[in-house]
Amino acid sequence: MLCHPECKVQEGKRTCTGPGADKCVACASLKDGPHCVSSCPEGLMGREGFIYKYPNKQRHCEPCHMNCTKGCSGPGTGDCVATSRLISGCWTGATGTACLL
Repeated sequence: MLCHPECKVQEGKRTCTGPGADKCVACASLKDGPHCVSSCPEGLMGREGFIYKYPNKQRHCEPCHMNCTKGCSGPGTGDCVATSRLISGCWTGATGTACLL
């Protein structure tokens, strides 16, 4: 069976159960929900605006903090990769901490 290119080859074992990226036994790179992907999605349209994701230590794509509006490298506001707009609560950036009261 021909497996998706994002499936990690399993020596001596089945690599996939079908042709899609959601049918891999293990992922070669990252996993976003049920799908193996080469990189985490950036800028997907969600219910309340764009959604950015980062790869966690288990190589699964996780959503960035809601105040990270340009992407992130981790779960907190300190992990935002670009200037972010303040949505609610407190935000910590290069110039200090600001809070919406």
